[in-house]
Amino acid sequence: MYRNFLKQNYYYFFLFLIVADVLIISISEFLSSILVLDQVLNFTQIFKNLIVVSIFMFPFLSYFGVYSPFRRANYIQICKKIILAHISFFIVFSTIVYLINQNTFIFKVTWISVFVSISFFMFIFSRLLLLTVLRFLRKRSFNTRSILIIGTGEMAEKIHVRFLEFLWTGYRVIGFINHEQSNEFEQKSFNGVPIYNKPKDLSKWIEEHSVEEIWFALPLSLDGEIKDLLWELRHKPIPKRYVPDMFALNVITSSIGQIEDIPILDLEDSRIIGKSIIIKDILDKSLALIILILISPLMIGIAIAIKVTSKGPIIFKQKRYGIYGNVFNVYKFRSMKMHTEKNIIQQAQKNDPRLTIIGGFLRRTSLDELPQFINVLQGKMSIVGPRPHAVSHNEYYKDLVTLYMQRHLIKPGITGLAQVNGSRGETDTVEKMQKRVDFDMDYIKNWSVFLDLKIIFLTIFKGFFNKNAY
Repeated sequence: MYRNFLKQNYYYFFLFLIVADVLIISISEFLSSILVLDQVLNFTQIFKNLIVVSIFMFPFLSYFGVYSPFRRANYIQICKKIILAHISFFIVFSTIVYLINQNTFIFKVTWISVFVSISFFMFIFSRLLLLTVLRFLRKRSFNTRSILIIGTGEMAEKIHVRFLEFLWTGYRVIGFINHEQSNEFEQKSFNGVPIYNKPKDLSKWIEEHSVEEIWFALPLSLDGEIKDLLWELRHKPIPKRYVPDMFALNVITSSIGQIEDIPILDLEDSRIIGKSIIIKDILDKSLALIILILISPLMIGIAIAIKVTSKGPIIFKQKRYGIYGNVFNVYKFRSMKMHTEKNIIQQAQKNDPRLTIIGGFLRRTSLDELPQFINVLQGKMSIVGPRPHAVSHNEYYKDLVTLYMQRHLIKPGITGLAQVNGSRGETDTVEKMQKRVDFDMDYIKNWSVFLDLKIIFLTIFKGFFNKNAY
């Protein structure tokens, strides 16, 4: 009884969330009034403000998915939703206040800023605490959902393994259905979960075993059988989900979209699309401009040192592949003596004789990469992204390393997930390059502004110096 209390009383749980959020807004109003107005509002004033603020706040909370089910949510997703809701509220509410009375705008926007700040931190704390509690309960078999998997192949087993790894989702597989009726299935269970031959009355069987969701793990070649099963289960109003075998395809993304009435499953695409492109571009160029201003004295000093210690240009230009495989010139401080390489560009090696007097120092400290902030301002590169490799290296590795060329679905970066995880320097084996590309694919799959900021932060402390950089 108690194990499914939340599931059976979801309406009251949602109502509890609304009441808790109203309380958070009220407390935020109360505290912001003390901090800004230096006075304590009475109940009537708080109630009036609460109504006005709630009219604007709750639509944004709802629109950005703050009240979406918690079962498949993670901490980062919840934080992003709350941030977007509060930023949108601040912009819209401040604009309305400005249009109503410009004379008191500064004073009122100060109050709104303090209110939004307090509300934001209280929402973050309450939601993350709630998610932690729900995950704790689900791991201990409270508030779970019983899943029946139709299919007995590799994909079905992988689904079950993932559920065992992520017990906090609350999904529990109670059985597998062998869709092939002709013969008795040799294996009777998988990881302790029984495998059943398809019963004659599947709908009745599902009811008897209290199945709450049905997951299809069948190949697309059996689309006719999937349709027959859906027709057979048409009277069972429970969620039915189809899991395409993304593991076998080894795809970069697996999001589902739609153009008019045509459903589309994205196999190879970047998460940095639409508004994300604009957000990342603004972040890149703003930071690049600020950084270039701050490091300009350092860059002038490096330029003088290069000119004094060796012959040749200060800036080294080399052709690299950019987004969608477009070729561009990447800029670096020259760290090697003037030399020629006909076809294959040789990577820098330990104790490389081609290095100038200060070249080794520049490469070990990554100072030779600083001119690439100019590439960022040009729009050719990002601050964070897969590192751009020489054109000849791309031609060499593209048939040896899985998904190698898919790195170019986004702009190359000055630093990246691979670099802050120690995967930099010479890639003298295919395995080393594959490891670097795997990091790049993880970045493309999981990109967010927060991930970019995290990588930039880590680069400052562990990305500049590396034993493999020479």
